[in-house]
Amino acid sequence: MKRERLFMAAALLLASSALLVSCMPTVSTAIVQRYEPLPLDSVKVYDNPALVPSSATAIGKVEVAGLQPNAEGKQAMKRLGLTVSDISRDDNPKVKMAKVMAADAGGNGLLMSNGSEVGYLKSYYFGTILRSEDNVVDSSVVSPAVRSHNENIRQMAALVEKHKLPSNIVKLNVGPAWITSKVYVGSEEFSGISAFNLMFQYSHLWKSGWGCGLQAFQSHFKVGDSSYSNYGGSANIFYLGPSLTYAYRTDKGWLWTMNYSMGYTSIDEADSYSGFGMTFSMGVDYMLTKHIGVGVDVMEYTGYFKAPAEWKQEHSDMRYGYAQIGIFAGIRAYF
Repeated sequence: MKRERLFMAAALLLASSALLVSCMPTVSTAIVQRYEPLPLDSVKVYDNPALVPSSATAIGKVEVAGLQPNAEGKQAMKRLGLTVSDISRDDNPKVKMAKVMAADAGGNGLLMSNGSEVGYLKSYYFGTILRSEDNVVDSSVVSPAVRSHNENIRQMAALVEKHKLPSNIVKLNVGPAWITSKVYVGSEEFSGISAFNLMFQYSHLWKSGWGCGLQAFQSHFKVGDSSYSNYGGSANIFYLGPSLTYAYRTDKGWLWTMNYSMGYTSIDEADSYSGFGMTFSMGVDYMLTKHIGVGVDVMEYTGYFKAPAEWKQEHSDMRYGYAQIGIFAGIRAYF
């Protein structure tokens, strides 16, 4: 088995995570009516709806989960002569970023809330961009801007609920696998061997989508008819290790997961060996109910073992171990 396979699973996970995190802007706006841009210090931030001027109207909304703006946000910062580093030095950089977007839209007010109001991360901010001609507050009147902000909260809470991740996932999978490394028995070489796997996985998830857990699987396969004379040609691979998980749920009940694990592995063939293993898997579940689902996973496994001296002499450019890729299906429990 070639050395390059050692890093394949890790590279796939890192690349996929980078795409999920960096390719999507974390600052965005939806502007209903745009005015001439204003200086940044013209924007007054409200965290209490009761203090919003009664005549204020909503001209748009802004959402800030980080400091990676969209194209519109980059133009707004450029117009104000600011960079992301300038904003990150502020006491509350995400609110300042929201102010930049409000000023660029011509708003002179910003009613802010954080994610805790919609059952999401406290570090997530959203706001309604206001436009008012005075600062008069009439306690008997609810301004159009406040009504719009309350409706935004209601809509976002409903959307968050549809995307809400379970705190824990248990997967029970079965399915076929294929040994992708070459298998050597005596002077013979085998490839394209099929296997049958049983897999268990537990993941604990946080609201961010990241989580950790435990993965285990057992793989059974045969080589030839009686190549392993002591075992009738059969072999079993076992793996157990901690795992890192990322999950995303759509509003249609689909739950996508990525899982990377490193841990203990062993193989029982003519002899028994213990070693180091890695797995990388991607899967999709369909949540039938809040607590039960079904799903499919594709998993790659690589296991390394101490090479026998005679084998190492003949294959000095290769690692001694097994690699396989499998497709599994099974039931899910969410709680």
